Amino acid sequence: MNKKKIIIALVAVSLIVVVAVLALLLYKSNQNGAGKTPGKENGILPNLPEEISEITTLRVDDINNTTQAKNSYDDYVSRNFEEFPYLEKNGISDAFAPSDRNANLIPLEKFFGSVGASVNQKVKSIAGMNYYALFSCLNENKQKEYGIVFDMSEADLSKTKENVANANEYMRQWEPFLLKDLHTILFPQAGFDENSLNQKLVFKDGKYRYADIDLSSGKSSINYKIAGSPLNLIVVSTSPKCVEKAIFLFEGFD
Repeated sequence: MNKKKIIIALVAVSLIVVVAVLALLLYKSNQNGAGKTPGKENGILPNLPEEISEITTLRVDDINNTTQAKNSYDDYVSRNFEEFPYLEKNGISDAFAPSDRNANLIPLEKFFGSVGASVNQKVKSIAGMNYYALFSCLNENKQKEYGIVFDMSEADLSKTKENVANANEYMRQWEPFLLKDLHTILFPQAGFDENSLNQKLVFKDGKYRYADIDLSSGKSSINYKIAGSPLNLIVVSTSPKCVEKAIFLFEGFD
């Protein structure tokens, strides 16, 4: 084989190697993107960017399997903040939508039932059907505070505006029962007896709508914010700082 043919052969082999490498990288990219919630469409929020260690958080194989839903939630609660790099770095975690690996959301009522929570039926009629997610914040004592966000967006913009317009009235109706209905989500590691669950909640207007809560370990609160267009969210958490962080996070994402 003369020198010219050798050079041509080497070039051909090099091209084949380059094409093979590019094809492999493209395949891996597609695989890594599979199962993630798509970008915001029709005003419906997806998950926020995920750290590698957080990808499986609140993921199930079968969205109708309540045992899997409960196990995934217990895992989410039991993990310490060091296991959530986004939380440690920014003071608030990713927003985790309970779903399967193809981003099919666990129906809100099914997920809530699996973790011993419930949602006001009027609130459910305007929020959380297309998207809801759990998040946590890190306070100054390096303790996790928990929250949940409900999306009110729908494909029909006029319906979204109607949902937001009704949110204030429906949340006020839910206020007396927020602790009893959401204690396993907002205070998953607190021990409540029947009396403490039925404590009278007096909500007040502040930076956010809030009520003080008596826990066996001390004082806390329930805080919520109805964020209209363009977010169209109801954000509920156990401290005003955590609500503020969540709103800032979603505003930046929007």
